[in-house]
Amino acid sequence: MHGFPRHTTVCALTALALAAVAGNAQASGFQIREQSATALGNALAGASAGGASGDVTLAAYNPAVIGFGQGSEIGLFGSYISPTFDITDAEASTNSTFGNVPYSGDPSQDGSTTAFVPSFAARWALDDQWSVGLVVSAPWGLKTEYDRDFVGRFYAIESDLVTNNINPVVSFNATDRLTLAGGIQAQYADATLSNAVDFGTVGTAVAADPNTPAMLAAALGAATPGDPNQEGFAEVTGDDWAFGFNLGLLFQVSDTTRIGASYHSEIDHEIEGDVDYESDSDGIRDVLTGANLFTESGGSANISTPATFSTGIVHSLNDRWTLLGEVSWTDWSSFDELRVEFGDDTPDSVKEEDWEDTYMISAGAEYALDGRWTLRGGVGFDESPVQDDTRSPRIPDSDRTWISIGATFAPNERFGITGAFTHVMLDDASIDLDGEKESNQFRGDLTADTEGSVDIVAIQANWRF
Repeated sequence: MHGFPRHTTVCALTALALAAVAGNAQASGFQIREQSATALGNALAGASAGGASGDVTLAAYNPAVIGFGQGSEIGLFGSYISPTFDITDAEASTNSTFGNVPYSGDPSQDGSTTAFVPSFAARWALDDQWSVGLVVSAPWGLKTEYDRDFVGRFYAIESDLVTNNINPVVSFNATDRLTLAGGIQAQYADATLSNAVDFGTVGTAVAADPNTPAMLAAALGAATPGDPNQEGFAEVTGDDWAFGFNLGLLFQVSDTTRIGASYHSEIDHEIEGDVDYESDSDGIRDVLTGANLFTESGGSANISTPATFSTGIVHSLNDRWTLLGEVSWTDWSSFDELRVEFGDDTPDSVKEEDWEDTYMISAGAEYALDGRWTLRGGVGFDESPVQDDTRSPRIPDSDRTWISIGATFAPNERFGITGAFTHVMLDDASIDLDGEKESNQFRGDLTADTEGSVDIVAIQANWRF
């Protein structure tokens, strides 16, 4: 490596790998909570307790729902998610070491994109005590994209993470009141992510390193921090399969009250894939490859989807009214660093993140209008795990408030259609990234304001047999 500093070698790739785990999901962090129209209509209140109906789609929140009720059931769910995440008044420059050279570009962009999230759930009753089930869902993910002329392009251009979670479950009715369940989670993750690279700034640092060979330093003499002709582009793609488990219980406290609890384990991924570059027009990147920097070698990043624990309650006031509540905890503090390893001689890159654990709390109500229609609504508050000094265009995340409504039409006991609408309001926040930090020094300073909201429309069909 010609004595070139480790942090310089891999800083740009670290920024890319971060996109695989951070961005604009519709719950805090990169969590996707939308797995059931029944739950969504109540702002997820009571989901871990099986809701008022105990329909099978709620097994995405608590596997013990597989053993709830009588007979067998299939549920199909889909949600259309339409977010708006505006970054405004952005300003960027190289850090003071490289002269605080301003970066040109568009200071205001909306990096959000619409998405469709489906899920499937089924249960089969084997006898009065045992049931088996299957839940297929997408519990984690993100999709953001900025134009290449965005002033914050060195922090993010495209971030696309998709997960598919296959969860077979076994449920046991231990007593007339207690149901226990457990399952295995087989989770596939696929990521595509990119950002711009300031090869001029990196080349300047390489040339100034006293351990750099004289010929290489001379070849980099034209490197200029912040020169738009010395900007390039990098993209990382990769995927992985990994495994975990979940556990759940439902307890019928009385004829009118039921509680539930569920735990989903952390799942550790090693995302492996390819690194591709577009060189700058002045050819600085081509010179850097001679120092074994920015070569198109394979790489991997260790990424974990965090553990979650939730508990819920359902209480029937009378034949028409039901009240629901939920508290959910997510172990975001497990995301304390991002470590990237490379297939060549490039040293590991480690970036501190220090996310914080979060809670979501929600309350809702259902009203049985008649024998066929059920109306529901709810409100919720979802904390963000992102600290103020780490918020970025890849993570324009902030605390959010949910307002939800929904309805179910069941013409008979065997079939029902459920719809829901949720509006999520994000708190206004700011981006203040310090280019003096080691992990940011070749991406520079970035300040901006953020605001956002999300609209979610969901529909679901259930068949009982």
